[in-house]
Amino acid sequence: MSAITVCKFYKNPSTTNEPNTVISRTLLKVAVVDRRWKPVCGQREPTDGEFWKVSIVREFGRAMKGCFLVHPIHRVYDTEYRTLIPGTYDIESEDGLIVITPHNPGNWILSIEHRKILTARHNAYALIVDHQHFEPPIMPV
Repeated sequence: MSAITVCKFYKNPSTTNEPNTVISRTLLKVAVVDRRWKPVCGQREPTDGEFWKVSIVREFGRAMKGCFLVHPIHRVYDTEYRTLIPGTYDIESEDGLIVITPHNPGNWILSIEHRKILTARHNAYALIVDHQHFEPPIMPV
């Protein structure tokens, strides 16, 4: 699975000295920063409460159990993201995975209420707002 999306990170409550000090549940199932990812050019790792644009590199487990591995691209500040509303995106759903493609470029997120409605309607285990078609290609690390 390859996609670029915006995630909000939180302090991982289940670890203290583990490499995954922050996690995200924005995609409905857990996303963790890939251990192989290294910050470049003054970049740093996400911290508790921050939104970041990330590249999804891999999905483990095609169901609720499992996780997404992500590579952070850059921080998205509170004034830099916008909330999608119906009619401003296309939706694809396959085997419990929903992929939302916005019609316009930007740092888009879905409200929690909107996520709940789409998840129930499509019986989904994960929901991704994919920005990939608006982004320049990312060079592999």
